[in-house]
Amino acid sequence: MNFVSFIGDITLRERDFTVIEIVVVLAVFVQAVFVLPCRADFPSFYYAAKLLTLGRAPEIYDENALVSLACDDGVKPYPYIYNPFFALLVVPLTAFGYRTAYWLYFLLQITLLWAFMRILRREFFDNNPLQFLFVLFALTFSGSSVKSLAYGQSNIVVAFLWLLSLHLVRKNRFTSMLALSVSTLIKLTPAVSVIALIATKKWKLLGYFILYLAILVLFSLFVVGPDTWSAFLSGAPSFTRRFVSETGFRRLFELLKLSGILVSYGWIVVPLALMFASFPRIKSLKHGWAYSGWLIPMFSPLVWAHHFLPTFVPFAFSGKKLGIARCL
Repeated sequence: MNFVSFIGDITLRERDFTVIEIVVVLAVFVQAVFVLPCRADFPSFYYAAKLLTLGRAPEIYDENALVSLACDDGVKPYPYIYNPFFALLVVPLTAFGYRTAYWLYFLLQITLLWAFMRILRREFFDNNPLQFLFVLFALTFSGSSVKSLAYGQSNIVVAFLWLLSLHLVRKNRFTSMLALSVSTLIKLTPAVSVIALIATKKWKLLGYFILYLAILVLFSLFVVGPDTWSAFLSGAPSFTRRFVSETGFRRLFELLKLSGILVSYGWIVVPLALMFASFPRIKSLKHGWAYSGWLIPMFSPLVWAHHFLPTFVPFAFSGKKLGIARCL
């Protein structure tokens, strides 16, 4: 009997998986604590939200305003490059000082990472525990989880909401699409999952998704004012030019020294082509979410290691023909 056959014969109960998942979370926690950066992403979220509470909403895209506000805490935030809606979500944390808020957000991410793993197993790996153990091993030591946690990034929150939306489809369509719309408003890339809704003709779900997006955008417009959204839309094109990606098609085009217009806009052609190629293969929402998992990082103009958390979903189909017994 070889090693793989031996492992495959092991029967794991729910309690066993819970223990393993907690060990994984603790391992990620320890690694994250040891790689805490001198300059993280969370300060830009926190001080942008702080400006909202001070009635200075349009200034959240003014780096000098963020730096000035953070000066007393000895923190230097990056420019805030998200839309105003995400800053609204962070506002409750401004009731605490910066350092307390950072660790509260840290604990929130730890909790959501565990929830992400549990949903991932129940939706995709119930019948393949061996494969799930390999996924957990990869997740334990990947930059996707460790860096997201250490840097106070938004990726764990986004990935959890994105996967939660699939998990809730059978239970409650309304909350399912609310989760997807919130994840899309934090980072636009989860919107690629719309291909799954269209391919499987889930028109009501698509309608709920669009409705929630409209309501949430209108709500944020009402709270922060159109000037803030205008500042975001006018400044968004410059955000991608200010930072250097670790990877991604845009970074590849830069390294190949292609023309400026190809670097700025041409890179999107590749993920779009892959998206259209994936479309006819989608037979269920789970198929669609799996394809979306590897498409999501490709659609980001700025790609770092911590953007790849959704790619753990396509692991469900690695090495076998796409096919799920319990299709939606």
